[in-house]
Parts: sequence; C-alpha cells; structure tokens
Amino acid sequence: LHRGGFFYMANMHLSELLDMESVKVIQDGFAKLTGVAAGLSDENGVPVIAASNSRRFCTELTRSTEMGESRCANCDRMGAKRTMRTGKAEIYACHAGLYDFAAPVIVDGRFLGVFAGGQVLTEEPDEDKVRALAQELGIDPETYVEAVHEVPVLGRERLEEAAEFLHVIAKMFSTMAYNNYTTLSKSRELENVSRMKLEFLSTINFSAADE
Repeated sequence: LHRGGFFYMANMHLSELLDMESVKVIQDGFAKLTGVAAGLSDENGVPVIAASNSRRFCTELTRSTEMGESRCANCDRMGAKRTMRTGKAEIYACHAGLYDFAAPVIVDGRFLGVFAGGQVLTEEPDEDKVRALAQELGIDPETYVEAVHEVPVLGRERLEEAAEFLHVIAKMFSTMAYNNYTTLSKSRELENVSRMKLEFLSTINFSAADE
C-alpha cells in the first residue's frame, strides 16, 4: 500500500477510510429525514454498506429479475459517471421512471465512490406504463402497480433540496476519509523511518563487528 513510506491513494478504498458504523448512522438519518432511499457505493458501483430506506418496487421487484438488475446497474453507472465528471450532485431518471441523485466522494483528488439517494417519483405513476414494464421484466403487473404506489412523490424543488443535502453529506464523507488517509499516511511514514533507522544501525553494528 505504500512505496518509499508514502501511502498511495490508488490502493485505498472507502471501506478502509471510513468508519462504517458512523456512515450507517448518518445514512439512516439522511434517509429518514428526507424520505428517500440512500446508499454509499465505491468507485465501481459496489455498495460499501447496506442501503437505507430502499423501496420494494426497486429492490424486491425490479432488481429481482436479470433484466431489471442489469438496467438498474447501468443507471447507477450513468449517475456515477455524471457526478464524477461534474463534481456536483446529479439528478437523473432511471429506466423504471423513478428519480435518483448522486454526489461524488473525492479524496486527495481521486474519485473513490458515490453517495446516492432517490427511488422517488415527481408525479403520480402512469399505471399503464408500469404494467407494460412489469410484463417486459417478467413481474406480476398488479404487484408492480401496488409497489409503485408505495414510492413517495416529491416535487421538483424538494427533490433538488434533497440532492443538495446529499451532496453536503458526500463532502463530509470525503473530509472524513481524507483525514483518515492522512493519518494512515503519516503512520506509515513513521514506520518506514523507524525501519530505515533500524536497518542503518544494524549495518553500523555489523561493520563494527567485522573490525
């Protein structure tokens, strides 16, 4: 993880730089306060911790099918790419018609992950479209319609406020991760300096013994 005593960010992951218990408390609090789903993922889109407040429509139904999971993963990657490119919170519609938003977690200039939220609607769902998607995915249409009506409906203004709040938390995660990164780096540097001193002293002692 280090070269010449310096810690290399390229080898680091969010799970090593953040206290997951603290992350879970913050993530749960955000989800409860805003009424949206929330989750922290690494740079590859792999969840770092279990999502909070996930919707049955998404997790239990859409993602339960191979086609649905593939499409959801593509949407997640699209959101991650957009927020990585802009460095800002990005709002986007998923393939199933719900809205998500994401903000980057950046440490020492490197994109390490995404704090994402959403699984909400901005208007009442079109049941005909929902049934058509259910048939395409191989899900019982009436179950799917029932589940989509459990999804909260947020006005655009409130959606943007939630996304901005999420961005603030993502920045906080970035700061927490950076602080831990610098602490680890200094610790490794001190370890390396100590090792070099020991090696130097051993060399001197060995030379003296030869004389």
